[in-house]
Amino acid sequence: MKSGISNLHLCSSPLPLLELAQIPSISTFKRPDKYIAIKARITAIYYEDRVAYGYRCISDVLHKKDERVNHKKVQRIV
Repeated sequence: MKSGISNLHLCSSPLPLLELAQIPSISTFKRPDKYIAIKARITAIYYEDRVAYGYRCISDVLHKKDERVNHKKVQRIV
């Protein structure tokens, strides 16, 4: 029975490889969320009137408040 590196090609997950090389997995490198402020504004608009807002209405409200956010970005966040 072989052990070590010669057996690593049989693994379906890269986690044993990362552990063997003492490299942390990519899930430990979390990027900070740069859209926290926009998400807070969107949730405030959504819960302001308890009306079923879609991304188009939220985009319109943000534009009326002179906050320039792309409608695609609002759609991804909502």
